Amino acid sequence: MDRSENSESNTIDKLLKFVQSHINQGQTGKALKLLETIRKKDPSNFLPSFYWGVIQQNESHFKEALKCFEKSISLNPRFFLSWHNKGTVLCALKKYDEAIISFEKASELNPDLAASWDHKGIALYHLGRYDEAIVSYDHALKLEEKNAGIWVNKGNSLRASQRNEEALVCYNQAIELDPKFAAAWAGKATALVELSKYPEAETTFLTAISINSEKDKVWNNFGVLYLKMGQVERALEKIDRSISLNATYADAYSNRAVALEELNHPNDALTAIDKAIELNSKNPKYFVNKSSILGNLQRYTEAIDACDHALKVDTSLKEAWFNKGYFVSKTKEAQRIVDSPHQIFISYATSNMETAYNICNFFEANQIKCWIAPRNINLITSWPGQITRAIRSSKILFLPLSEDSNSSDQVLKEVNLANRFKIPRFSFRMDDVKLSDELMFFLTDRQIYDASEGHLYHHLNKILPDVKTLTR
Repeated sequence: MDRSENSESNTIDKLLKFVQSHINQGQTGKALKLLETIRKKDPSNFLPSFYWGVIQQNESHFKEALKCFEKSISLNPRFFLSWHNKGTVLCALKKYDEAIISFEKASELNPDLAASWDHKGIALYHLGRYDEAIVSYDHALKLEEKNAGIWVNKGNSLRASQRNEEALVCYNQAIELDPKFAAAWAGKATALVELSKYPEAETTFLTAISINSEKDKVWNNFGVLYLKMGQVERALEKIDRSISLNATYADAYSNRAVALEELNHPNDALTAIDKAIELNSKNPKYFVNKSSILGNLQRYTEAIDACDHALKVDTSLKEAWFNKGYFVSKTKEAQRIVDSPHQIFISYATSNMETAYNICNFFEANQIKCWIAPRNINLITSWPGQITRAIRSSKILFLPLSEDSNSSDQVLKEVNLANRFKIPRFSFRMDDVKLSDELMFFLTDRQIYDASEGHLYHHLNKILPDVKTLTR
């Protein structure tokens, strides 16, 4: 490098320091002018694209920021911060799978960057992959044990996994590190609600709000606490405060609907739940809430439609099936559904409901009608009698065999009835479970198929010809 090139390089380094200083001081215009100068002087320098991306990200122009970080990476794929910032932007765009890839690349280039492990955990959390998120947070905490934010994030994933006692440990650790950290107090309060420790939760929410009273989710969760305590008017007050802070918070409108229904204002409740659905039509529980409100208004056909909407999103949602069964029993359709002919009776443990309904959907897609609770239950007649008649009129009993169904008294009764009525039994072993002595009495090895590995539908297709033969 000759003297002129060295001088040019030093000039660019100085300009970049000024850029960083301007960004830190919020002087965006000055920073952008300098970046344009540097780009003209050295088009191959990756840092102008990186800093341009930082400015766009700070101003919430995430799509533009993403282009900048990708440009920076194309010029220098070894700069870990470009990968890290790309991941944070992808998270902001809710592209969590892509964000994880970027954070993993950042961690590969710099394993000691706690922020990348932390943000990877956040992306995993949003995908519902809570156990993996916790592992990622643990990596981050090894690097920054005194980072209260990471402790809160880990607590949130533990709470989402129903591990509330462990979550409390994390929130308390965060509070010890930063007693004024509102998110830690709010997370702790929500975990206490899940553990039914309502008085302590109330005090903790008040502490969180005294630190920061502008968090919509905190007010909403505070309202949920009062709903659980039966203090509905206080709940509504807190939930309305949440909505005043964020008029697009769907959960708050859903909880508002619950409170209004409790206060016997069904039409207002219906307006609130419709708003929640307008804001987020992919949450099946909103439709379940709507079905309950419509049912109380005796608008049963509309209530059934709401249940069907919920089941399109989540076929295993028990509340939707039970609500639908009840509302159908109130209509002229009830007897038609209950009396509809079927070939297969599906017996299952409650924890295997999703698998059971997937089996039902598979057979019915192949024109083999199934009887499955609670869908086919008529709530105005005897449940045990309906089960007995349904098994007696079946040609096959089908059982997804798991640890839970293996120890279920109800499943054992149904298999016993099938044996008494000489109904063939088919069972899919869903996990590595040893058959109980009681079930072994009614099932032979010939009737048990190993479906513990591979896709469920692959195994169902293998036995479909035999099932069709038996159900003719």
